Amino acid sequence: MSTDEALGGILVATTADKIKADYFAANQKHATFLPPERLLTKQYKVSRSTMRRALALLTRRNLVRAEHGRGYRILEKGETSKKIPRIAILQAAEKSAIHHGRTSQEIIDAMQRQSLKRKWQVLNIDIGDINPQAVIADLKDAGIQAVALVFEDRKIVEALLKANIPCISLENSGRELNIDYIFQDNYGGARRATKYLLSRQHQRIAWVGPINDSYTSFARWSGARSALIEIGIDFLEDDVITEFEKLESVLKKLLSKKNRPKAVLALWESQIIALINVTKKLKLKIGKDIDIIGWSNQTRYQALKRDIFTKGKMPPMVVWNPDEMAEVAITRLIAHFENSNINPLHIAVPAKLVLPK
Repeated sequence: MSTDEALGGILVATTADKIKADYFAANQKHATFLPPERLLTKQYKVSRSTMRRALALLTRRNLVRAEHGRGYRILEKGETSKKIPRIAILQAAEKSAIHHGRTSQEIIDAMQRQSLKRKWQVLNIDIGDINPQAVIADLKDAGIQAVALVFEDRKIVEALLKANIPCISLENSGRELNIDYIFQDNYGGARRATKYLLSRQHQRIAWVGPINDSYTSFARWSGARSALIEIGIDFLEDDVITEFEKLESVLKKLLSKKNRPKAVLALWESQIIALINVTKKLKLKIGKDIDIIGWSNQTRYQALKRDIFTKGKMPPMVVWNPDEMAEVAITRLIAHFENSNINPLHIAVPAKLVLPK
């Protein structure tokens, strides 16, 4: 251990002892919760990192318990900080995120909801470019028992496995590491959407969306094509739109042709909204002049119904549920808690075709 590490450990222990003396003595206890972390940092004149480690030390000593949205609760005699599982949700800082945006945030929100239902403690961590070993040290200091990843970083995963910290990957593309992967059923959802259009006697279907920029897009493209190839047809080259600059103009040109496709798969939210705008401009009635299918999650589906389709007919949509993904994730974490030697699984969360009423 270096001199700096030794001094850092002493400062953490000293800070924890000072907090204990100020807030936990029998004749001095005057609060149910400790002050917020930022105030403690200022009060004891230490860095945020040192304060977090001091609070983690108090947690391990069964003096406090972190409660989501409330802070660190001072425990009564006989209570323990170890009754409630503590998990961390790791997400990349925006500048380095592989999987970032609305979907990842909705997955994080769902994980928080499902964890709190079970009274689990959840810590969200943006790791950015932090060294994997520093991440592991912070997780251990915080008493984290398992990790959910909403981005993928091989070095982080390898460090977690080496430290014997169970981890699962949510909606990530790699699928190459020896951990659980939980994701939307992109292949199955796209296949169901395509078969629905075929059942409506469409033999020519257009595609609007990426096809190979990620596992998600490739799986959706493959699922759609499998349904077509099964009956001996395929997408026409001119009906596949994968470039999205001036998308509405491109769609308008395609759908204005005399011999145009009368069915379109637009399995991403931005593409389905652009497509809806074009059908309105061309006065094409969904379900009569043209059939289209989009893709969304349960939360966004309700928002689209409320905000986009207030006056028009809602098209069929492939819909998946982030809370269902979180439920599966929690179930797998429990399995890892109970048996550290279980084999990892790849689990597809159902993506259901929802038809308009």
